[in-house]
Amino acid sequence: MFRRIRRLFSSALPFLYLLSPGLVAAFGPGQIVNADERFAVFALSMWQLAMLLVVLGSPRRVLLGALPVAVLVPPYVYFCLKFGSVPGDAMVAAIMYTSPAQSVEVVAAFGATALVAWLAVVLMYILIAWRTDASWRMPMAGRKAGIAVLLGVVGVMLLLRELAPQAVELPPVFEPDNIARVFPGNLARSALRARERLSPPSRWTSVDGKARPEWRDQSLLVVFVIGESVRPDHLSLYGYPRETTPNLRAMSDALIQFSDVASTAHFTFMAVTNLVSIKTPDGPASLVKTFSQAGFATAWLSNQERTFLSEGADQTAHANGPFDFHFRRDSALLTPFVSFTRQAGPRQFIVLHMNGSHFPYEERYGADAKRFSPTLGDRQLSGHPGPEHKTEAINSYDNTLVELDRFLGSLFHVLKSETRPALLVFTSDHGENLFDDSRNRFMHALQTPSSWDTQVPLIIWSNAAYQALNPGAIERLRMRTAEPVGHRDLFPTLLDLAGIDWAHAARHVGLASSSWLPHERLLETFDGLGPDFDELRRTERLRGFAAKRSKLTQNVTSH
Repeated sequence: MFRRIRRLFSSALPFLYLLSPGLVAAFGPGQIVNADERFAVFALSMWQLAMLLVVLGSPRRVLLGALPVAVLVPPYVYFCLKFGSVPGDAMVAAIMYTSPAQSVEVVAAFGATALVAWLAVVLMYILIAWRTDASWRMPMAGRKAGIAVLLGVVGVMLLLRELAPQAVELPPVFEPDNIARVFPGNLARSALRARERLSPPSRWTSVDGKARPEWRDQSLLVVFVIGESVRPDHLSLYGYPRETTPNLRAMSDALIQFSDVASTAHFTFMAVTNLVSIKTPDGPASLVKTFSQAGFATAWLSNQERTFLSEGADQTAHANGPFDFHFRRDSALLTPFVSFTRQAGPRQFIVLHMNGSHFPYEERYGADAKRFSPTLGDRQLSGHPGPEHKTEAINSYDNTLVELDRFLGSLFHVLKSETRPALLVFTSDHGENLFDDSRNRFMHALQTPSSWDTQVPLIIWSNAAYQALNPGAIERLRMRTAEPVGHRDLFPTLLDLAGIDWAHAARHVGLASSSWLPHERLLETFDGLGPDFDELRRTERLRGFAAKRSKLTQNVTSH
């Protein structure tokens, strides 16, 4: 009896060893704070080990087949504990593209004791795996049933996620952000992304970004979050009567909140292009490339499709295809974000491009963000809902903003633990039409812009370390929160706040500069340069006033 128990225990040890990365990712220090996500990461780690067992049918086959992965377990667990995050693209790319001689030097730096311990653990695993009883086999019927059950669980959860994302609150086991935390698939995906950008093309011109002398050795984290279709007048932070942004409102004293901000376009491609690039006599200049030239590690993490806008970033990640578009929420960006901030050096610039409030709204939020009903999903409405369903459209849209608030709350939770100076700038690419006037316009990217799909929020946050580093800039930003500003102000503002000089900077003044002045806010349309935002807003207000007066006159006449 004792011998049988010992055999079972010795056979369970290597499986626990293979499961240890999942245990550390779920429950290790600095990893995950949400209980549902802890469960999800651990459950997914168990699920893939169980799937491997039923497919191969033998514990011995599993343990021997997993040998290449088993070799990576000790350094993986070490990095998780060391950095408080799973290894990300930056670390994997550094390993892949480091010369063999340098790799030997890095490994040797851990010391002989650590290397001997690593070797001993791997050899012990191999010994136990080899001595595992080869006669332990699962019958074929049991293997088929096991595969059916495991795949069935996936199918049911994904089906419910698609058909009833707000009605049924499921543990996020198969959500992309938790899949990105699970070993060893996350390493494989990081390696593929790193290989894709080995020799990236670039259509950006150089603007000679250089750190100012006093900033050259300054550690700094700059995060630029680009939302999708966010209207400021639907954020409770901006006075909206519904509580759509409780996290942001709770920390409003720490936020610099601009009240009159215009995008440059009412469709994503042009709006984002104007946020992250600027026209110069030599061609378009890239914000990412300028930060890179000034000594920053750069990342572009996007929940939208790949475009040339991310070219030149040290790390890139994008949504790929219809599956990601329909199933991935913005929380998928959190894991690579945390990994990059903790592993990519002291000076970092990160762009987070969200899919936030893009139609269809029902796919952008979960059951825990469903605050307002009835929604378009409750009415089983897909496609253009029509003005008769304005209430449902607004309820669904407002729920996406609750999800946005949760995402930003998670970002701030990470950033508040930063000891180096840290800065976050949030805006949206454009706004959204929600049947706002007699034209009954809905969504964005229509033939002509409106003030509703071009007015956007702008929020700036910095920690105490940054405020101590650059108090004058913070004070000037606070003084300008009521000024009419535009997205074209953000390119020079971000560089200025990061202590970067660049060519043509004299002709582009940022909001933190003492010489900034309000200027024209021209919008771009599909046909080229369009109307001035302020003139457009004024015209629409007059139209709305005229419509209300006409309606009042009709009511008086009818009585």
